[in-house]
Amino acid sequence: MSRLRRNWGSLQGHKDVLLIDAMNLAYRMAFTMGKLRHGDVGTGVIYGFVKNLKDLLERFQPKQVIIVWEGKQSRLRRKALYPGYKAKRKSNLPIEKEDFYQQIYNLREVLYYLGIDSVEVDKLEADDTIAVLSRHFAMQKKKVVIVSTDTDLLQLISMWVEVYSPTKEVVVHEANFHEVVGIALSDFVDYKCLVGDTSDNIPGVMGIGEVRAKSITDFMGLRMFLEQDVTTIKDKKLQHLFTPEGRAELLLAQQLIDLSIVPESAEEVLDKVVSGRYDSDEARDLLIDYNMWSILDTWEDFTTVFGKDK
Repeated sequence: MSRLRRNWGSLQGHKDVLLIDAMNLAYRMAFTMGKLRHGDVGTGVIYGFVKNLKDLLERFQPKQVIIVWEGKQSRLRRKALYPGYKAKRKSNLPIEKEDFYQQIYNLREVLYYLGIDSVEVDKLEADDTIAVLSRHFAMQKKKVVIVSTDTDLLQLISMWVEVYSPTKEVVVHEANFHEVVGIALSDFVDYKCLVGDTSDNIPGVMGIGEVRAKSITDFMGLRMFLEQDVTTIKDKKLQHLFTPEGRAELLLAQQLIDLSIVPESAEEVLDKVVSGRYDSDEARDLLIDYNMWSILDTWEDFTTVFGKDK
């Protein structure tokens, strides 16, 4: 493990674009620091987010940062395809929902005055927006790092795109994908479609679990498997893939999981990017309001990072 960590660590520094899955980071901060308050005002999510963002900027030294938020009615497209999409998700936040979203509102104001760009596209989930942006920057041959613990985003990895998991402190890229994930990058989406995604309540193909899915992807890949004569398939569970019902289940999973089919164009998404306006005094005043003296005591360190090239 130590050898692998050293190899992954060598990929840090001097990236062109950092795309941050905003709610993914904010939720984690709610669980680790959500109870912090200043009087009646919750501050833990704000503090944790800003501190983590500073660490990420120091680690990757990006030329551009975009914080990607969930759009309004973000689940609409997938729910139209499958009403049960994310239906089993429950809000298990350790703080009140109203407190959490007030902190998000306050956080976005702080980030604006720290000069950080953000984007929110109606009817797009953050994953969708990140997919569109990562492909756009990759086509420009810019080095992109996506910051999230959401494994769905691993499908976006390419020669130009990597995914960093803050909890595991691992950068996943083309070269180490199979070693880290256990599946070939080229088979990752097919594998996910076969087994489904319990966290999003996405059903896969009935009767196809991890073992059977790997027996398909590891040996010949899904496309070649489906080109076989069904009479040569002895496993009845795998035979189900050749039925109209099985094909329909696979197609539904693909429509829900595959981020290559997001309908919006890069131009539509880029048009929604709001540029931050770096203002050290405004940002500092807001942090004083939230009593964040652990940041303010080292404010020069923060202004060096956030104010760079502003």
